[in-house]
Amino acid sequence: MNSNFARTLINNIDAGIIITDLDFKIRLINQVALNLAIEVTGKTLSKGDDIRTLLKNLEKKYIKSLLAKIASSKDSERTFFNLATNTGGELFLDLNIIPIRNQDNQQDHYEFIINDITQQKLFETKLVNQAKNISNFIEKAHAIIIGVDTRGYITEWNEFASVTTGYKKNDVYALKLVDKLIPEEHRSRVNKIIERVIHKKNNSNYEISICTNDQSHKIVLLGITQRLSATGEVIGATLMGQDITELSQYRQSLERKVEERTKDLEQSIGKEKEVLEMKNRFISIASHEFRTPLDSIQYNAADIKKNKTIQKSRRLLARINEIEKHAQRMTLLLDDVLTYNKSEPGKINLILHSINLPEFLNKTSEEVYLSTKQTHVIKKEFFNLPKFINTDEKLLRNILINLLTNAIKYSPGKNHVSLVAKGTEEQLEIDIRDNGIGIPMGDLPNIFEPFNRSISAGSIPGTGLGLSIVKRAIGLLKGSIKVDSQVNLGTEVSITIPLTIK
Repeated sequence: MNSNFARTLINNIDAGIIITDLDFKIRLINQVALNLAIEVTGKTLSKGDDIRTLLKNLEKKYIKSLLAKIASSKDSERTFFNLATNTGGELFLDLNIIPIRNQDNQQDHYEFIINDITQQKLFETKLVNQAKNISNFIEKAHAIIIGVDTRGYITEWNEFASVTTGYKKNDVYALKLVDKLIPEEHRSRVNKIIERVIHKKNNSNYEISICTNDQSHKIVLLGITQRLSATGEVIGATLMGQDITELSQYRQSLERKVEERTKDLEQSIGKEKEVLEMKNRFISIASHEFRTPLDSIQYNAADIKKNKTIQKSRRLLARINEIEKHAQRMTLLLDDVLTYNKSEPGKINLILHSINLPEFLNKTSEEVYLSTKQTHVIKKEFFNLPKFINTDEKLLRNILINLLTNAIKYSPGKNHVSLVAKGTEEQLEIDIRDNGIGIPMGDLPNIFEPFNRSISAGSIPGTGLGLSIVKRAIGLLKGSIKVDSQVNLGTEVSITIPLTIK
C-alpha cells in the first residue's frame, strides 16, 4: 500500500493511532493522537519519541506493569483511564494496545488505538445525577409512596410514608405490607386490590385504613399502579397517595348529620359538595406539582440528545429515548386527569361559533395522522355535509382526536382506520371504525367509567379516561354516543350532535 495513502487513511480515522517499535519509540502517529498529546503534555509528539511521554500522568507502577505485560504477551490489552490536561482539565480515554507479529511470527511492533470518551463519561455522569434527582424527588415528595413486589412485600418507602405512619424504612423493609400496616379485617380486601392491579385487571384510587406505629388508624387515599422492569415485566405495584383521615372523618360526620337531621338536608348536601371539591382540588394540585419535574426531565433529555457523541452511541440514545417515552406517558396521564376534572358539569362554558365543517374534519384528521407517526391512514368519507356547523370547536376537536387516536392505538398491525361523516336536516353523524383488538362484551357497559380499561387492552398504555372525557364533552354539546365492538374484529364508535346548539 502506498505510504502516503496509508498516512492519509490513518489521519482520517476518528481514533488516535500510534505505531511504536518494541522499545515504545514512535514510528507513526496520526493527527488525532497528535492533538491528544498536545492537550495532555502541551507539546507535540513525533517519530522517535517515547509514547510513555503521553502516558506520564498515569501512575508509574500501573503504566510500567501494563507495558511490561504487553511486551511479554501475544495478546492485546484494553484499558480505560483518565489523564489531566495541561490546562487543568481532564480526559477520559479508551486505550487498546495490540502487539503485531511479522511473517516469522516474531513480535515486530505495537499499535496503540486511543479513543477519547470524555463526552460519554460526562453524559453518564449527567444520567447518574438525573437518576439521583428523580430518586430524591420521590424520596422528598409530599405524598406517600410505597413499593411492593408481586408477593406484597415492601421494597420502597419514602420519607412522607414515615411521617404519616411513624415507621422508618428499616422498620418495614422486606415485610408484607398487609401484615404490617393493614388492620386484620381489611387485609383480604387490600390483597385483592393489589392482585387485581398486578394482573392488569384494575387501576384506580382507593381509601384504605392503615395502622400506625402508635397503634392508631389513619385513612389514606391511594392510587395503585403496576411496577414494571426495564423489559416490561410486572415486578410489583406502587402505592401513592395522601393521608385523608381528617377529610374522611369529616365526611363521615356529615353522613351522620344527614341521617340525624333530615331537616338540614340542603345544608348537608352543600357540605358534601365542598368535600368533593376538596378532593377534585387535591387531584388538580397533585397533577400540577408533578408537571414541573416532568417538563424538566423531557427538556434535559432532549438537550442531551443533541450531543453528537450521544447520537453515535445506540445504547445511550436508547436510554434517553426510554426516559423521554416514560416522561411523555406520565405527562399524558396528568393531562387526562386534569381534562377529566375540568369537564365536570358547570366547569366549562361553551364557546359557540360557526366553523367550516369539511375543512375542520380534514384538518383534525391530518393532525392525528401526523401525531401518531403516520402508522395508519385515516380513510374519510363525507355525505351531505353542511358547509358550516354552529358548535364549540375546542370540544368537538377534543372528541375527534380522542376517538381517532384510540382507533389507531387499539388496532396495532393494521394500516388504516375510517372516519365517515354525514349530515341530516338537524344533526351531524360521525362514525369512527377500526379493525383492531376490540372490546369484550362484558366490558362494554363500563367503558365510559373513569379509569376503567378493558382487559383486552393488555400492555397498550392508557389512563382509562379518554372515553369518559369524550362522553362528557358530547353531553355538553347536547349529543349522544354509541359503541359497538367485537373482540379481534374491531370497534365502531358513533356520535350524533346537533348542527346548531341553542
